[in-house]
Amino acid sequence: MKQLLMLFLCILSIGCSGLIPYKDQNLDYLQNIEKDPTAYRGQVVSFGGEVKGITEDALRLRLVLQIDAPLYYYATGKGGAVAYELILVTFNKRGMPSMTGIKKGNEIKVLARVSSYETRKNFTGKDIAVLHLLAFALSDHTRHKDFFRPETPERALYESWKEGRLFFEESAQEVIDRCPKPTLPELAPQIRAAMETAPAEEHLPEKGIVFDEEEPPFLVAPEQ
Repeated sequence: MKQLLMLFLCILSIGCSGLIPYKDQNLDYLQNIEKDPTAYRGQVVSFGGEVKGITEDALRLRLVLQIDAPLYYYATGKGGAVAYELILVTFNKRGMPSMTGIKKGNEIKVLARVSSYETRKNFTGKDIAVLHLLAFALSDHTRHKDFFRPETPERALYESWKEGRLFFEESAQEVIDRCPKPTLPELAPQIRAAMETAPAEEHLPEKGIVFDEEEPPFLVAPEQ
């Protein structure tokens, strides 16, 4: 009986988003970020939910995501307080000009870095705090289609997330550490030599009024 109860609670804790592949984090984690957003800036996170608003052009997608609330939140009394947390998500589409086709009402998951925590006004004029994420991977589960940045280590993070390893078997930092570090391009010998023998910086003239000797002086008549 105890095992059945534990299984039931586990299913409830998964809620409506956890049954879909690709690990996401819950509202408890979101509340931890809210308590100290500066400490989480730049960290890799993942959230899933329903698109409540979206704007998109050829370069950028911005959306408002309503985070999924596990069913057990309602049993513990948390549902009414945190079931409708909203976050802002920005996805830079440079290099992929086609439209994603993501629409309001779609169920998606985002893999992103924490950017900032902003205060905005809702439709009633009340100030609300909103977490802003910079996404580098989106998974539209309504249409079973993914979008991700191809750079390193973003693509490696997405692949680990897609395969179910990220946040389970390995951390984001472990994935990043495996990726080759970018190297600066080697300067051509003639450019390097020119930089090494560059003349010393010329002394700039002292600040002040400089008159052009080829022009007549500008005189102001004294006051009478």
